[in-house]
Amino acid sequence: MSAGVEDDASRIYPACLLRSGEWISISSPSSTQQDWFRATWMTFRVPTDYRNPAAGSLLLFGRSVEKIETRQIGTGTGPANDTSTQKPYLVYLRDWPGLSSPDIWTHPLTAVALDRGYQVLCLDYRGTGHFQLTPDQLFALGNPRRQANLLRLFRPDRIVRDLEAVRLCLTAEFDEDNKAWSLFGQSNGALVAISYLSWKPEVLREVFLMGDFGVIGRSADEVYAAAAMDLSFRNGLFYTMYPEDVHHMRRIAEHIDKSADRGRIPLPSRGKLTVQLFLSLGFAFSRPGGFEKVHDLVRRLISDLDGFDCLSMHSLFAFEYEFISLFPNLVSALLPEATYNYSNGMISNWAAHRRLLTIPNYGWVRNASFFLWSWGKDQPIYFSGEKMVFPFHLHTIPKLKPFLQAAEILALNWDWDDLYDLEQLKGNQVPVYAARCWDETYMSFGPSREPHRDDEELPNIGCLVECHCPPGMELEDVIRQLFKLRDANAMTDAEAEH
Repeated sequence: MSAGVEDDASRIYPACLLRSGEWISISSPSSTQQDWFRATWMTFRVPTDYRNPAAGSLLLFGRSVEKIETRQIGTGTGPANDTSTQKPYLVYLRDWPGLSSPDIWTHPLTAVALDRGYQVLCLDYRGTGHFQLTPDQLFALGNPRRQANLLRLFRPDRIVRDLEAVRLCLTAEFDEDNKAWSLFGQSNGALVAISYLSWKPEVLREVFLMGDFGVIGRSADEVYAAAAMDLSFRNGLFYTMYPEDVHHMRRIAEHIDKSADRGRIPLPSRGKLTVQLFLSLGFAFSRPGGFEKVHDLVRRLISDLDGFDCLSMHSLFAFEYEFISLFPNLVSALLPEATYNYSNGMISNWAAHRRLLTIPNYGWVRNASFFLWSWGKDQPIYFSGEKMVFPFHLHTIPKLKPFLQAAEILALNWDWDDLYDLEQLKGNQVPVYAARCWDETYMSFGPSREPHRDDEELPNIGCLVECHCPPGMELEDVIRQLFKLRDANAMTDAEAEH
């Protein structure tokens, strides 16, 4: 870690718990048992900048749930009053940047973890969820340099400091043996978990990883080179499933490009639908049912052109409804590439944009009109993918327009704090259980898809136990597979002690 990060580590103080509330819930998964749960919601205050706590603070929203007890029906009317048991925390770290934590009651991780004696905590990352960083807050800073400096404080290295401050708050009265907690990092949440593991391993019992940990130790250029390869495969699969959409996509793109307002169609939100914006819908290809959603939208737009020779307001609303999930907030729109600048001196410089410019099927990224004129009518037009932000997004999406200069500053910035220490990870002693899920766009590394790299070059994490999950495997099954690894490892350790 850089000296600055090490100095920063000594300045973490417990988060301030502003308010909390709890309720008791009962469920009856069988006819003979009653399970009682305690759910708690919490609001924490943490420094915006841990190196300068006086500069201001942020609010974080968290939810936790624990099983109080299970008893036979008819043996009592409510849960026991004894709350002295200190159940270890399992913290769920979801995708990042930009998304808030999911419903704790319905997530598959909760049931699996509660049955094993954990209490589960979901914490919204800074700038997301209940307390989002709003355009008004960022715009009020005025100067693009100040805006960029604030956005830099929303990377994973600051998220892990929030987590540590919350841990110090929640476990202040715990016994020393129970102060450590466990992490479950899914997708980009795995990067947050890796950063925490590298920075403060002594406070972690174990770490579960699922998704993006394949990008560890790779630059933004390497990440998006592999992502582009995987994205081309997904585009090919989409057009194999819906071959009629090859001509439908060209027809829609040509209609947008020939619109009266220089290839821009007004959207209900006052933005403009361009060919480039429309072809950004490929982010859905990495999500369940994504192919079907894009195909349904294409079919709806073609129906408009067949019936009215224009795109209806209803269809434009449908486009915006799907597209809004691409950039749910400013953090998700302005920081994806900065996530992969893992050490000082690295520059992303619109890595996704530069990579797609080298692939003919994405020629629309440079100039949509020329691409449509020069590209063969029977050739498929490829969509861009998840976590790919381009300069034209800043020009066509109203809420992003004021921050184009700040985005340019971030793209060219080289002065970053380290996100993790590769040498520290190699010597790691904390148990790590990882599931490689090949449905993930950013897992496309290894000799089979990236022939110029060897297995020895893949990131080395000590105490790592790994499993491979086939495409289409349900999330709950992946989680159970990870806990089987954990249970088997615990059994092996117990046998070794005897």
